[in-house]
Amino acid sequence: MDEDDEQFTLGVGMVVRAATMLEYVLHGLAANLLGEEYAYGIKMAADSVSKHIEACEAALGADGSPIPPLAREPLLADLESCRRALERRNLFVHCCWTFDDETQMWWGVKADREKSRKGRLQVEHVESYELPELAAELDRLHGRMLTWDIEYFGEEGDPEMGQPGRVSVKRSRRAEQTVKHAGAEGEGA
Repeated sequence: MDEDDEQFTLGVGMVVRAATMLEYVLHGLAANLLGEEYAYGIKMAADSVSKHIEACEAALGADGSPIPPLAREPLLADLESCRRALERRNLFVHCCWTFDDETQMWWGVKADREKSRKGRLQVEHVESYELPELAAELDRLHGRMLTWDIEYFGEEGDPEMGQPGRVSVKRSRRAEQTVKHAGAEGEGA
């Protein structure tokens, strides 16, 4: 693997990691906005991140939204930024990439999934520096969405656990079962 391959591969890894963290928060935010008791309930578990964004947008338009009216437009703008950044991520993650020595550029080919262009090939060229830039944008959006989540759905942290302020809370039945099981084991010891 040459230096260009290493730089590109590292960049893709940075994008995937940052996107995963953003998706995690978006999943919890969607669950909270929809009033789901568990973030990984059967209702939402298999949904794609684009479905979570759509669910957030729909919930923000509802009369009973827990987000105050003045905060909805900025949150909707952040959700749209998430959608664009994650679509760009899809290009990097789902393309077949090759480096062209003549142009000194990376070329990606992927099938288009949009109904109007379904089956056509999408060809993109990128430069390696675009990957860290996208990873930084995904990290920035992760911070924005985490701020929204903590502001409207967070709980007071536990200072003994290094959580002096409000924290994001994402519940799952599995996590509760694990805590319950650990407590039961501790009582028997």
